[in-house]
Amino acid sequence: MAYELTEWKSGDVVTSAKLNKIEQGIASGGVLVATDTEGTLDKTWQEIHDAALCVVYLIGYDSKLCVGRVFEKDGFYMVVLVNSASYKVSSASGYPSSVEDDVM
Repeated sequence: MAYELTEWKSGDVVTSAKLNKIEQGIASGGVLVATDTEGTLDKTWQEIHDAALCVVYLIGYDSKLCVGRVFEKDGFYMVVLVNSASYKVSSASGYPSSVEDDVM
């Protein structure tokens, strides 16, 4: 499950429960790293969707790119990187593979 931010307001009381929530968010790392091996990501769409932040490591290019969008469209589960590279899969539990055409 993705980390849910607390919207702090002036006068809010800091409690042990709220501090523990912050600690758990920090301990979980907050960043998921998915690796593109020959055009397929090594994390499921659902894992990427649930991450607070996901970075994709592209092995052949020795570079890392942030995931810009994660969504469902026309029965496919999409992952779009900030450079517009796209991945899709037919189920949330599947591993997305790269696609050539633009999905925006």
